[in-house]
Amino acid sequence: MNQIDKNFKWFEERIYIQDEQNFKTYLKLKGIERIKKAYFILEPHLKKVTDKDISDVYKYDLRLRRNIYYYITMFEVYLRAQLSNNFTKDDFDLNKYDLASGESLFEILEESTFGKLIGMYEDLTTSQIDIIMSFDMDKSLFIRRLVAVKDLRNAVFHHNFLLDF
Repeated sequence: MNQIDKNFKWFEERIYIQDEQNFKTYLKLKGIERIKKAYFILEPHLKKVTDKDISDVYKYDLRLRRNIYYYITMFEVYLRAQLSNNFTKDDFDLNKYDLASGESLFEILEESTFGKLIGMYEDLTTSQIDIIMSFDMDKSLFIRRLVAVKDLRNAVFHHNFLLDF
């Protein structure tokens, strides 16, 4: 007996399943624990959770992740562009970030993680950030917001359920 068959009773006791074979295929493709997570997201809000509810909430979460992925990607490219447009690799201690040296800051930034990118922004002065970002914001608040974006980015890129984030 495979894990899907072993766990199916758990789902039958909690979810109104209209199409058993289709639901088992869904479990196989999406994963038992991911479907349980969808159930626990829905359960407080519905009197009876159905297999269609599970499918709908999963598809909704997937659409959220796809949309957020697009905007985070654009924002990350923008952050890298602002550094490479306004500074050179000599303006940063690359050893501090454990970054390989490259021909230009752009090449180095292309290989850096979002966390290292945040570290480079942390090393800028408040006035440098204000000038290149075209806004006036407390530096520590700006860095905290970048960390929040990084956390959201990681959740999106690792396909975590955002409705449970």
